[in-house]
Amino acid sequence: MAGLDLDINPFSGSDPFGPNEFGLSGRRGSSSQAAAYRQPLKPEEFKSVGQKALDTGASGLSYVLGTLDKPGQAVRGALAGKGVSALKNLIPFSDSLGITGESDKTTGRDLTNLAGLTSKNDKGWGAWGAGLAADIATDPLTYMTFGAKSAMTGAGKAVQKTGALRGWTGRQMLEGFHGVEPTLKAAGSTASDLQHMGDLGRRLASQESADAVTKAGLGSLQANQPLSGLVRIGVPFGPSTAFGTGKTAQNIAGALDTAGDYLKFGNPVGRAVGSLFDSTRHGAVDKITQKGAAKYLDPALQTLKQRGRDERFGLIRELDPLVSAGGHTERAINDAARAVAEEVPHSFDPALTAATKTAAAHVRSVHGTQLAEARAAGAGLKDVSDDYAKYVHRSAFPENPANLQVGGNPSNMLPLTSGANIGRDEIFRDIPGGTNRLNDWFDRFAGVPKRKAATANAIKVDMIDDLTRGGGQLTPNIEQQFGDKAAALAERLAVANPAYRSQSATATTDAIQGKPFFSPDLTSDFTQRGMQHANTIANAKAATGILAENARRKTAGDSLVSLDVLARKLGLRTTPADKVAGTPIEGALVNLFRGLAPHGVGKVDPYLMGGTRKLRKQVAQFGVTPEHAEQITKAYGKWTAPEQIKSSLGAFDSATNAFKALAYPIWIPAHVRNAMTAATNNAREGVGIPQYLRQLKVMTGRGKADLSGVHPSLAGLAPDQQIEAIRRMQYGSGNIFGGHGMNEEIAGNAKQAIDSGKRFTPSVPGSDRVGAHGNLAADTADLVINQGLLGSLGATGRAIGGSVKGLLDPSRKWGQSFAENLGIKGVGGAAADTLPAVKAGRMAGTNIEDFFRGSQWLKQVEGGASPEFAADAVNKLHFDYDALTGFEKNVMRRAMPFYTFARRNLPLQLDTAVHTPGVINAQYKPFRQPTPGEERPYVPAYLDSGVSIPTGPEVDGKRQFVSKLGLPAEEAFEKIHFKNGLPDVKRTALDYMGQLNPLIKAPLEQLFNTQFHTQRKLSDLQAPQTASAIGRLFGDDNPQLLGQIMSNSPLTRFFTSADKLTDPRKTWGQKLINLGTGVRVTDVDVDKQRAIDTRNALNEILGEQPNLSQYSSFYVKPEDLDKLSPEEVELMRAYATQQAQAKEYAKRQRVGIRQIRSGE
Repeated sequence: MAGLDLDINPFSGSDPFGPNEFGLSGRRGSSSQAAAYRQPLKPEEFKSVGQKALDTGASGLSYVLGTLDKPGQAVRGALAGKGVSALKNLIPFSDSLGITGESDKTTGRDLTNLAGLTSKNDKGWGAWGAGLAADIATDPLTYMTFGAKSAMTGAGKAVQKTGALRGWTGRQMLEGFHGVEPTLKAAGSTASDLQHMGDLGRRLASQESADAVTKAGLGSLQANQPLSGLVRIGVPFGPSTAFGTGKTAQNIAGALDTAGDYLKFGNPVGRAVGSLFDSTRHGAVDKITQKGAAKYLDPALQTLKQRGRDERFGLIRELDPLVSAGGHTERAINDAARAVAEEVPHSFDPALTAATKTAAAHVRSVHGTQLAEARAAGAGLKDVSDDYAKYVHRSAFPENPANLQVGGNPSNMLPLTSGANIGRDEIFRDIPGGTNRLNDWFDRFAGVPKRKAATANAIKVDMIDDLTRGGGQLTPNIEQQFGDKAAALAERLAVANPAYRSQSATATTDAIQGKPFFSPDLTSDFTQRGMQHANTIANAKAATGILAENARRKTAGDSLVSLDVLARKLGLRTTPADKVAGTPIEGALVNLFRGLAPHGVGKVDPYLMGGTRKLRKQVAQFGVTPEHAEQITKAYGKWTAPEQIKSSLGAFDSATNAFKALAYPIWIPAHVRNAMTAATNNAREGVGIPQYLRQLKVMTGRGKADLSGVHPSLAGLAPDQQIEAIRRMQYGSGNIFGGHGMNEEIAGNAKQAIDSGKRFTPSVPGSDRVGAHGNLAADTADLVINQGLLGSLGATGRAIGGSVKGLLDPSRKWGQSFAENLGIKGVGGAAADTLPAVKAGRMAGTNIEDFFRGSQWLKQVEGGASPEFAADAVNKLHFDYDALTGFEKNVMRRAMPFYTFARRNLPLQLDTAVHTPGVINAQYKPFRQPTPGEERPYVPAYLDSGVSIPTGPEVDGKRQFVSKLGLPAEEAFEKIHFKNGLPDVKRTALDYMGQLNPLIKAPLEQLFNTQFHTQRKLSDLQAPQTASAIGRLFGDDNPQLLGQIMSNSPLTRFFTSADKLTDPRKTWGQKLINLGTGVRVTDVDVDKQRAIDTRNALNEILGEQPNLSQYSSFYVKPEDLDKLSPEEVELMRAYATQQAQAKEYAKRQRVGIRQIRSGE
């Protein structure tokens, strides 16, 4: 049937058995039953039936809020005197089953009226507020927390803040610790005893955990003391008590753990979904390696990444002041620091080398720690030893991104970080002058094939000179090695890219400085090495942990693969003991033996100072099945391979990144909504003004907020030292100041352009947030107006001019010319944003993220949490945008431009609804209360997914609604729909399809004539006013196709903003709300939309009736007349009423059009 139009009746249609247009009966001998089902309903009857039809569908938000309000309805009903019948509200699906309805609902306002605090005739906001307060106060969920991992006891909360409970199951939370280390030590247990208890799987509370409980005023932590219950009851942010901690509760928690384990790992669907969408499984596909990755690999990896960021901060704080001072070139500073760290001869200014000693010492210290940890973990390191230069990580300057790492990779993949250390090319090792000398040779000799002999001789001379300057002695053997090395290097240099070679100025050309063969960016290399180390150690720990956990003792004739054999196959190493130095055996065999403790092998101590043979013999008594051996081998091979991301998909990625840049960071409403979401999440954790003021001081260095009480380590530090220390802790533990969020999320990779002439050494994280004015208001205005708006006007003009010029250049591709001049990161290979509005917008977005993340971090740490636990809490509410699987990075972020937020927000809100439902209820109850003087308003179906708050009364059939606030639960549930209490799969799927990349979504919507996110037909929609203005030039008042193209282009926000500005139906205040806050105000033609919604709802219900048939409209076959149920008769009468109303509406519209055309 056609959609409702000004001149078309959507309910018209032929009924082969109904009255025809000439007033003749289509059925001989019509009965009273036939006449009855065609009779329109009375207005009050139709209103009831129509509302019943509309009530069959509900948005996810409405359904969740309605469900969570059920306990409150039961309590309020009982308080209102409804007796036992009030308990009907607790029956699942009671509304859908018809057990409860509007008459069974009791509001807080009903209670205040009964109590005499308000009256039914009170229309003011005071009475409204009293009703709201009563609604919240009488909701039992306001006071309850559910689940063994959420309903913490006081001691559990204190211990949790130390990070000691990470990874615990629900049952373990109820059982508590098996022992407390200080108590065990007092009883005579040694450090070796405690370690063996841990190896046996005993949960021991550390001194830190015991102190946390004591400091919280909760006495001494005891063994077997429950740390949680099944439910906690108490006043929000006040005292509470956990219930359900006994054996029965432990069994219930254990059963829930088992069920959850099965859903995630115990079935093929759960494993497949987890492999694609759960980053903690790291791409593993079978049960033992997925569980092992989540248990061993991911926790170790996150801890090492946190430490790696802290170490990176330490290097930057040494290099940044030197680069900022400008006394030497940035490249010279980095090269000098590298040379000092490598301890090789060089020719740098002595003052410069002295200034870089601290940075060099930091690099050497960290690399030394990494090597020691690798030996302890048994990591399979490749040999990177050098006869002359201490190891400092380096990477080839990426003339081609494939040169970033050694090793073969598919041409369409870019290596990002390697899990194991990829060995250095032999030809570049054992160079007395180290990395600097290699770069020097490329600078002098690259791409000169006719001078191989002279090049080889010059290289040999340099090597001898560097050797002697470094205090080495030249022997005949070394001289021969140098000659062979020089010849090999000359061959390599002869075919190298000439771009590495510097060229002197000539009469017609300027001098050209060659590009370095090895990148001068010491910070980037140091960071990459840290990432490699984190992966290497975590992978080794995972491998030994999984092997030991799944091993069993070998028996004669079995087919088990020995653990020691499999460890060697995986490349895991064991370092023998050094009796002279007093160092014990380290590595794989030690870790495997400790993991076998539950099998009764005893302590490892007796074997540590002997040979590895005895220890290997013990480990060899255990093995895993061939199937498990194959699974572990495959998973470990995948984990240790370089992490890869598909290279840019060219025009697709460029268009996607342009859409994201122009649709999100440059618009104030996007940032306001982001801030509203963040503030809402922080409010649930009790973050207040003091934390916001302190974080403002941390970010700007200004303000009177006291920081000394944030963390014990700050005591005695000067204010500026406190600020730097907090920045370092925030950056290291939580990547605050490190860049994150939707505004940073781009598809594909842009090549880092060190050769662009711009600075490549980062500023100290957090030190670059103060604007030019040093004043928050002035800096914000400068960012928005000067940098964003005015700067972009000039830049846009230059970009257009440059693009046109490039388009006329036959040597350049059109897309290349446009992308270079547009200046958006990730578009056409651009490495950084140069378009002022986008650059300023991303800066604003990053500042907002850091402000709210940092404030919550401060709240946690001030309350006694470790920085690491605080970071976990921050990432739970504000999301870790890097925690994605390869599939999500390569596919989903391209398919859905803002995928990560939706991916993280929905599980968070579901978790909140299950474990702390009062949080969601408290957020939305104010928006679910009828406004003063009004009962339940009609809300159009396409707006029902949000809060849908009427802004005023209905005027001339029109009404405005606040249709979106952007609160977290609203964002999560708005795309989920229900029908008759069950999930509406079709509508939900279409709504999610509305979030697809416009390049994918637009053609699909056009093909199916459906706007996915509202499920409205495109042909029913009015094109945007900007599209209509263009269409009218060509005689088309509603150019639907043009509107669809504009709505899915990167410029869509510009068009929609122009429409909002020129919308005559909205006041300037409403326009400012729409354009300045992200709160959406929508105008609705109530009569028309109610008719459409009722029509659609009736059509769906009528289509499900067994005795009704459809031709082009619904009718009743003669043989079915006597079978009609009272419900079917009522539905058909409602249908007839709809037809009559539609005809009357169309008639009114035609009259209006004739009056307009005649000038009446």
